[in-house]
Amino acid sequence: MKLITLCLYIFISLAGCATPPKTSPMSEIIMLCDILTTPYLQVIQCIKETYSKVGNTPSAISVKSFYSQLDADTEVFQSKSLTDKQARAQIYKNYSDTIGLDNA
Repeated sequence: MKLITLCLYIFISLAGCATPPKTSPMSEIIMLCDILTTPYLQVIQCIKETYSKVGNTPSAISVKSFYSQLDADTEVFQSKSLTDKQARAQIYKNYSDTIGLDNA
């Protein structure tokens, strides 16, 4: 039920007409943005925008580190050195290397 509610929130918030729930962990937001958004660059935008609105700790150093790694991978992706699938895999690796380690 919580997953359905979060899915609906993300869909509605992307349309610009929702009140955010209290907070959501980054792992849920990554998963939902990856499922609901097709192009890699839109997935990254969705993750950042959604987490800044409803994330548990949007100003944490681990989140900033995660975003920096996403930005670096986006540069590589835009230079055509990473495929869409490789870039998406990097999202999860970057999460594990930053926020995942911080949570552990």
